[in-house]
Amino acid sequence: MAIYFLNRFFYPDEAATSQYLSDLAFHLAGRGCDVHVVTGNRSYLKGEILGPATESVRGVQVHRLDVPAVSNSLLSRALFYPRFLFSAYRYLDNCLEPGDLLVAMTDPPMSVVPCARLARRHKAILLTWMHDLFPEIARALHVPLVRGRSYRVLQAIRDRALMQADRHVAISAAMAERLVSLGIPGQRIMLIRNWADGDALRPIPPDKPDLRREWGLENKVVFAYSGNLGRGHDWETLLDAAIRLRDQQTIRIVVIGHGSGFERLAQAISAQRLENVLMQPFQPRERLPDTLAVADVHLVSLQPPLEGLMSPSKLAGALAVGRPVIYLGDPQAEAAHLLAGHACGKTIAPGEGRALAETLKEWAGNADNRHAMGERARALFEAEFDQTAWLARWAELLSAMESEYRWQASYLVPRKRTFFSVS
Repeated sequence: MAIYFLNRFFYPDEAATSQYLSDLAFHLAGRGCDVHVVTGNRSYLKGEILGPATESVRGVQVHRLDVPAVSNSLLSRALFYPRFLFSAYRYLDNCLEPGDLLVAMTDPPMSVVPCARLARRHKAILLTWMHDLFPEIARALHVPLVRGRSYRVLQAIRDRALMQADRHVAISAAMAERLVSLGIPGQRIMLIRNWADGDALRPIPPDKPDLRREWGLENKVVFAYSGNLGRGHDWETLLDAAIRLRDQQTIRIVVIGHGSGFERLAQAISAQRLENVLMQPFQPRERLPDTLAVADVHLVSLQPPLEGLMSPSKLAGALAVGRPVIYLGDPQAEAAHLLAGHACGKTIAPGEGRALAETLKEWAGNADNRHAMGERARALFEAEFDQTAWLARWAELLSAMESEYRWQASYLVPRKRTFFSVS
């Protein structure tokens, strides 16, 4: 049996879904699985060619589709996604065999639709790995192309495809609840959170990373936002707080990443002439231990309308390095409850710039409290976000799906190769 993953990005690209897929694919290949990844040939940030059309990377067979570069504009993406999915369909149509496992991810949107057809056509097993819910997320972000009748049509097509899948992986409990609300039986849904590598990301004192000196942050209390700052994240509350704290000499706000919100925040910082905010571009993954550890406190954000439609995956890395977290989002969100339950963070609703500024000022003056919350943050990470545990959960899920398939389709000639052996 072969396992085929479909996602727009894969190693060496450093988009978020690429990193999680790469971790899982390499893990499975290391266990002896026949793993294939069907992906695009261009990088997320620069659009450069990543490698040859076909190659083996650490035991994973990578099939890169020749696709054009795509800009950040909504129209460019709307034209690109169907082309990518058509190319992926043609490729997979020539590869899949009965009993193969096809894993449909959510970049590009609606990937489950052609994958459902392919699974029926080839008697393959279909699993969805839900990192977000489209078209709901587009409607929540007021995307003009997805509203009214077009929204209802896309949702109906998507729902029909989801119902045909054998299993679904949701990255948060809130997303699992959303899937149940669509009519998907709960027993077909498994919660597997997005993770971080707890061996690579360890708690170290904030003054240890060389980046403190490189970025001029010595003797400062650093509140950092690290990662994509896009349409689904709140940068305006952060700006409001920065303006209110512009005279606080010991406080620095560091924003590391990219995205439409990153660009708008950088413009506003320049217009306001704020010297207490440092904007840094996206950093490569190998520098992640230092870029996360440079902070005394991490800022994580998700707009309230997106709760259950996506998940603030930046939370895992922040907790892994043992830092308290301020969550800019819905106070009733899953992340908010996790932070409150482990007393390692605080939630502030978007628009509450004054409350955010007061919290930053209060926490900046209490190093002992930050340290104690950081220790509890690492404990939360080990309980809920550790990579080793979730990769093991993936192994259990795929093994169970293989056993179920063999029982239901015993008329097929048994393959010599199984997905893996669970040890």
